[in-house]
Amino acid sequence: MSKKKKHKNKKKNKNKTMDSQDTVNKNQEPAEAPEEITPEPEAPEEHPADEDSVAEAEQPIELSEEEKLTLELADTKEQVLRARADFDNYRKRMAREMERVRKVAADALIQDMLPGIDNLGLALMHADENSDALKQGVSMVHKQLLDALGNHGLKPIEAMGQAFDPNVHEAVQQVTSTTVEKDHVVQVFQNGYMLGDMILRPARVVVSTGKPDDTQEPSAESSAPAEQNN
Repeated sequence: MSKKKKHKNKKKNKNKTMDSQDTVNKNQEPAEAPEEITPEPEAPEEHPADEDSVAEAEQPIELSEEEKLTLELADTKEQVLRARADFDNYRKRMAREMERVRKVAADALIQDMLPGIDNLGLALMHADENSDALKQGVSMVHKQLLDALGNHGLKPIEAMGQAFDPNVHEAVQQVTSTTVEKDHVVQVFQNGYMLGDMILRPARVVVSTGKPDDTQEPSAESSAPAEQNN
C-alpha cells in the first residue's frame, strides 16, 4: 500500500509540475523580433593628394618683378587717361560758363545802349537837307556803334518784306497793301536785335493783310508809322 501511494504522489507531483510550466508559458509574452540595423554609408576616404591641390589653389600666385611692373604701368596709364578726361570735361564746363557770363554781361550792356542807337537812327531819318555834315557825322557814329556791338554778337533781325514770324516779329498794326503779300511785313516800326541765338528784342512791324476789296476803303499805308532805318 505504501508503494502505491508513493507512486500516486509522484504522478500527481509530475502533473502539477507540467501544469505550472504550461501556465508560465501562457503568461509569458511572445519575444519581439530583433530590429534590423541599416549600416551607415562610409565616408569617402580623404586622399592626401586632393588636400595638397586645394592648398596649392588657395595660395596666392607670386608675380615676377616684370609682371608687377607691367601691372603698375597699366594702372598708371588708366589713372592718367581718367585725369585727362576729367580735365577736358572741366575745361569745357568752364568755357560754357564763361560764355554764359559774357552773354549775360553783353545782354545788359546792349539793352542799355539800344535806346541811344534808336535815337541816332531817328536823327538820321529826320535830318534836314541843309545839314549834310551833321547827318554824315551822326551816320558814322551810328555805324561805329552797330559794328562794335556786332563784334560782340549783336545782329539785327531782318524784317522788311519778310514773312511775319511771331518768334522774332511783334505786330503793332495791320494794313492793306497792293504791293506786299498778305502776312508779310510792310513797314518796320522799330528794329529788332539778336545776341547770338538769343532774341534781345523783337522787331516791331506793320503787317500786310493783302490787297483791298472793292468795298473797302483805300489802303491805309499812308497812316502807318514811318519806317525807322536804325
